[in-house]
Amino acid sequence: MAVTALYVHVPFCAQKCRYCDFDSRSFAPCDLDAALNAYFEQLYARLDAFGNAGALRQIRTVYVGGGTPSLAGERLVELARRISMWCKPVEFTCEANPESLTAELATALAEAGVTRISLGVQTLDNTELAAIGRIHDANRALAAIATVKDAGLDVSCDLMCGLPGQTAASWRSTLDGVLAAAPHHVSVYPLTLEEGTPLYRMACRDESLEPDEDFQAACMDVARELLGAAGYHPYEVASYALDGHECAHNIAYWTGRGYLGLGRSAAGMLDAEDFDLTIPKEDIFTITYTGTLAADYTIDSFIHTVKRLSTSGKLKLRFVGKVDQGIAQKLSEQLGDFVEIHSFVAHANAIKYMKSSSVLLLIIPNIEGSKGNLTGKLFEYIGSRTPILCLGPTDGDAAAIIQVCKAGKTFEYNDEEGMFQFLTSLLNNFDPQSPIKENNVVNRYSRKSLTQSLTQILARHED
Repeated sequence: MAVTALYVHVPFCAQKCRYCDFDSRSFAPCDLDAALNAYFEQLYARLDAFGNAGALRQIRTVYVGGGTPSLAGERLVELARRISMWCKPVEFTCEANPESLTAELATALAEAGVTRISLGVQTLDNTELAAIGRIHDANRALAAIATVKDAGLDVSCDLMCGLPGQTAASWRSTLDGVLAAAPHHVSVYPLTLEEGTPLYRMACRDESLEPDEDFQAACMDVARELLGAAGYHPYEVASYALDGHECAHNIAYWTGRGYLGLGRSAAGMLDAEDFDLTIPKEDIFTITYTGTLAADYTIDSFIHTVKRLSTSGKLKLRFVGKVDQGIAQKLSEQLGDFVEIHSFVAHANAIKYMKSSSVLLLIIPNIEGSKGNLTGKLFEYIGSRTPILCLGPTDGDAAAIIQVCKAGKTFEYNDEEGMFQFLTSLLNNFDPQSPIKENNVVNRYSRKSLTQSLTQILARHED
C-alpha cells in the first residue's frame, strides 16, 4: 500500500457549535473521561492494526481532526507518539480549540512529533462568537496563537464570514487582529447553514440569521486583499500561507494522493497503485458489497436475481459493513447460506475483499439527484480491477464512468433480466487463476486524475 497521508478523527467537543454538522458530540464532564478512554483505546488498537499490516510505512502527512482533538489532552499526545512509532511524517497537524489548548499540551505535542496546530478561531468578535455557540473569547484565541508559536509549532487559524451580526467593519477587525498575531497559515470559510443544526433551525424562524452570499463574497475579497498585502499567498480555494507554510496534507487531498482514514466516520481514498494486485481471487464466484446498506436501498430485484443464480450452488454473496436489520433478515430468508455479513473490518481488509471478489456490487441511492451521485467507493472499486454491477440510473454520472472505464455495467433497480444475463456471463467464464487485465483508461478516469483536472481548472480560473 502506497498511501502517504493519514487522517484521524476525534469526535468529541466540550460544546457543539450551532453551525456544525460534523460527526462530533459533547458529553457532560462526568461522562467525558470514560467516553474518551473507550474511544482512544479503540483508536490505538486500529492504529496498531494498520501499522502491523504495513499500511503506515510511507505516511508523510498526518492530520488529526474533529470534533476537538485538543479536548483529549494526554490521550492526544499518546496518539501522536503511537503514530510516530509507525511512520515519520514531515507534517503532523492537530486541530485544537483555544479553550482546551494549554502551553503544557502544546509542548507535549511538539515533543511527540506534532509540527502544526490548526486553531478554530472563527472570529475575534465576542458577540459573533456567542451567536455561533463558541465557548472561547477573542483574547483566549489570540493567546492560543501565541501559545502554539511559543511551543515552536506552526499555527493555522480558521476564520468564518457571514456569521449572524457580522459586519464589514467587524470582519476587517478580525482579519487585522489575526494578522497582528502573525500565524503561519489562515483558512477562510463562508458560513453554511446545514440542515439539522441549531443555527439552521434558528434561521428557519429568523431569516436575518441566513448568510448573505453577496456579503460573504465581499468578505472573501477583503480577506484576499489584506492577507495578500501581509505576505500570505492563496494556494487553495480559501487557504492562505506564508511561503513554505502551506498545508501539505490538504494539498494531498487536492492533488488526489491516496490517504487512509482512521476513527469514527473517517474516510479514505485509494487509487489503483495503492492496491495489492497480487491478492488471489476467491475459489468460489463471490459478489461483494462494501459499506452501509441502509433500509431505503433498492435491492429486492438484485436479491431475486442472485436467488436465480444460486441454484448452481457455486456462488457467495458477501456484505462488508453495516447492513440494515430488515435487509439482513430478507437476505437470510431468501438466500440463506449463500450470504455472509462482516459488520466491521479494517479498511485495508475491505480492500482485500474487493480485490479477491469476482463481482463488486455498487448501489446508487434511489433518491432525487441520484444521477449526479459519485461515491469515493466507486473509484476504489474501479481501482481493484474487479467487474462492477451498479444499481442506479443508467444515464447517471457513475454509469458513464463505469462505461468509459469498461469496469462493469449499470442496471436500473428492477432490471432483473439484465442483471441475470450479466452475472451469468461472468459466472460461466469464472476462473480464479485468470490474470488481472490492465486498463489504462482506469487510471485516466481515477479519482486522482479527476482531482488533478479540477485543480488545473481552478488554477486557470484564478489566473
